[in-house]
Amino acid sequence: MKASKLRELIAKATPGPWWVRSAPPQMGGDCFIAAKDVNGFAYDAEILGDDEYREESGGLARKKADCELITYLVNNAEAIAELIEAAEEAAAMKMVEQWELQEALAKIRE
Repeated sequence: MKASKLRELIAKATPGPWWVRSAPPQMGGDCFIAAKDVNGFAYDAEILGDDEYREESGGLARKKADCELITYLVNNAEAIAELIEAAEEAAAMKMVEQWELQEALAKIRE
């Protein structure tokens, strides 16, 4: 994926940050991805809340892991785009300086 495509997707998506909203275990422990509602409502916007996670394929544990992965990637999408952009620039120059890689990696770790 190119950095420009990732930034295009970021611009079209619900603004972050996103988080995982989990119900207490006594209420089933279900979870979904949430974000601040962009329409001015007082409650969170549900971004992803699929109920089709069967126990034989990981159940709620897999659903929560999927939610955590998606929110981590979304919340770090701009840093990922910067890393892709740095790699694109380095490839265009056909040389990669060690400090450029370290700087790009430091941004992704922030």
